[in-house]
Formats: sequence, C-alpha cells, structure tokens
Amino acid sequence: MADGFIKTIARMLTPASAEPQTTAVSATGPTGERRLARRLDDELPHTAIVLHDRKVPNTRGTIDHLAIAPSGIWLVDTKHYAGTVERRTVGAPWARRARLHLDGDDQTALADGMSWQTVAVRAHLDTIRVGDVPIRPVLCFAGSNWGRHTPPFEIGKVLVTTPGTLVTALSAHGPITGDTIARLAEHLDLAIPAGR
Repeated sequence: MADGFIKTIARMLTPASAEPQTTAVSATGPTGERRLARRLDDELPHTAIVLHDRKVPNTRGTIDHLAIAPSGIWLVDTKHYAGTVERRTVGAPWARRARLHLDGDDQTALADGMSWQTVAVRAHLDTIRVGDVPIRPVLCFAGSNWGRHTPPFEIGKVLVTTPGTLVTALSAHGPITGDTIARLAEHLDLAIPAGR
C-alpha cells in the first residue's frame, strides 16, 4: 500500500502527470483558505504536494496548508485581510526587534502563535528517518495592502508574505527529491489528518 502511494505521488511530481496531487480543501473552510488552496493546487502540480485543512491530533489547532516541497515543509496560515501589512522595527538601538503591524496595530502575536505548529510537525517527522528536513512557518496575507516594506519579510522564524511570493518560494529548487517528498506527504497525511 505504501509503495503504491509513493509511486503514485512520484508520478504526480513529473511533468507528464495531469492528476491532482493534493487533498481537497474543506468545502466549509474560509474563503481566503479555499482561494489559496486552489492557487497552490493550480500552480504547483509538479513541484510540491500540498495537504489542506489539517487537524493536529490532541490539539484544537489546525494547519491551513501543509506543503511538502523540494526546499522543505512549509506550514501556511492563511489570513484574508484587506488592511495594510507592515514590518516595523521597534525598541532601543541596542535591542531592536522586528514587529508585524496590521493597519498600524501590533499583531506580532500572529507570528509568535505559529511555533506550536512547527513543534507538532517536527514531532511527527522524528518518528521516521528522513534526515533534517527544514520546516518553515508562513503567514500568507491574501487581499492585503503592503506598507513601505515589500514582502516577503520575516518576524522571528516566520515568513510573512503574499500568495504570489509563496508560490515562487514553493517552486524553488531544493535538496528534497520526489521520492522523499512522496514519503513525507504519505506520513504527514496519516499523522495529521484532514479536518472534519
């Protein structure tokens, strides 16, 4: 069964494949999540495997989009927000810190709140031998305006970006091969199931 899944996914990552490689996004999910899911599915058919709307076991939390790409695993939290997104640097000169602002309000907590997702996914990866796979948390703002700083930018270890820039990042080359992508996707699909 596992070998069949891996072979199927490996075929999907070749240019000859026309089959969809992703798990269908929940029909009841927020509009912003559904739109981003469709875009990722449409633009990354031979590059990455994207699992949508994943429920993390033993928590009340979900991961909007879990993308397994050549560059690593990307944990994407979608924010459909019409306001202005900015990176601001605050604090004394000897203790400057980058902060996420939405329409002038400090919303850095959105980035800080993603650390549990990284920990949860890393725990599941530690149960299989895949080496040190990078895990990258992302806040993806759809429909937003951007301030003086052009995306993407980072707040701590979290990438703050737009859908277009995210697609470009997921399309980039990296050390993870198609077979490993397939193995990781199979494992995470079982370990972090689709939301109900």
